[in-house]
Amino acid sequence: MRIPARVRATMAPPLGPLMERAAARRREGRELFMLAQAMVDCPPPPAFTRALADALRAGDPAMHRYAPDPGTAELRRALAAHLAGSFGLAPDPERELLVTPGANQAAYQLLSVLLDPGDEALLVTPWYFNHEMAIRLLGGRARTAPAEAASGFVPSIESLLAAWTPRLRLLVLVSPNNPTGARYPDDWLRALAGAIAGDERWRGVWILCDQTYQELYFEGGPPLSLGALPELSGRVLTVGSFSKSFALAGWRLGFLCGPAGVLDQALKVQDSSVICAPHAAQIALAHVLDAREEAEAYLATSRERLRRRRDALLAPLREAGRWELNVPGGACFAFVGLPGGASSASRLAAAASTAAPATAAPAIAASEPAGAQPGAAAAFAGSLLEAEGVAVVTGEVFGPRWSRFLRLGFGTESEERLSEAGRRIARHWAGM
Repeated sequence: MRIPARVRATMAPPLGPLMERAAARRREGRELFMLAQAMVDCPPPPAFTRALADALRAGDPAMHRYAPDPGTAELRRALAAHLAGSFGLAPDPERELLVTPGANQAAYQLLSVLLDPGDEALLVTPWYFNHEMAIRLLGGRARTAPAEAASGFVPSIESLLAAWTPRLRLLVLVSPNNPTGARYPDDWLRALAGAIAGDERWRGVWILCDQTYQELYFEGGPPLSLGALPELSGRVLTVGSFSKSFALAGWRLGFLCGPAGVLDQALKVQDSSVICAPHAAQIALAHVLDAREEAEAYLATSRERLRRRRDALLAPLREAGRWELNVPGGACFAFVGLPGGASSASRLAAAASTAAPATAAPAIAASEPAGAQPGAAAAFAGSLLEAEGVAVVTGEVFGPRWSRFLRLGFGTESEERLSEAGRRIARHWAGM
């Protein structure tokens, strides 16, 4: 049976092998430090579970039926108010908001609407791998602009503008970023908006802002939303999720905010694929967003918890020295570079010859920087999981050139366990 080349060329879900190995360790009763998942382990806001329990006790039949395709009117009104307060956006809840089953679905719907086969979308690398996968599945092409570690994983505006081609239809920005945790500075976003608005070549290019981690920031006030800037009015499409901010990953709730003309087309994709987000979850989330003071207190507690966990994880690596560290300004992970140098290269070569990789090799062409050991982080991560019980995600899945990096999640372990995991990572490297 023939499978289209665009599907075969798309990488398999890259975390599958790692999660299988981690599950096997758990079944065997072996110790496991889970730094691989982009999740938080706190319970949802109390208002969410209260609303669900109340609706179940009342026997509300709506919970078990389809919701309106764009989302319930109650949730869209509450979401519009929430976006005004936390994102600085002012959408019409009836025309400029869709409730989706997560941010990935929202992004996929937009890519489906905006890309013809052969069209291009510009991704900042390290990229969020699901964005690259979706572009490839739809027959598009991913162009890339690097965000180097030396710049705190913030891309240069010049590199973004220089990536324009006549087939470019979309720029994708993720801030706070997955996988790096970088928070793009407000001044940088304003400068980017001005540069794009002033460049005639970019007049037909949309900007997709994935702000899944918008409310998980660690210093200063809320991040600026590009969609709130008048220079780009009508050109920005914002997607987000409640999986991380309100710990609702299993309930599949996200949103798409943008011009009504685009959302009308995106609704066709939603109806033909998933129809609607879970109705019961929409009922409960509307209660969470309506209880704004309680929601803000919950988010403030979550931010402080994650900030402490971030610091607990990075402290042992900083003490060990030579690790390439950028302190994340948001989200729930750090993207760290393995120590460099000749001795490091020999250690990695030895590891590569003996250890199975912790994650699947991506089905993408790689272009490694000079001196890098292909599969370096994958080799180290494989032996780290086996010897120390620490599960991490390797850099290759986030695009070419990142084989020397690890994504370390700090959303699902306690401060004490993250500190221990950091010590084990440093110890395992030193012992190789």
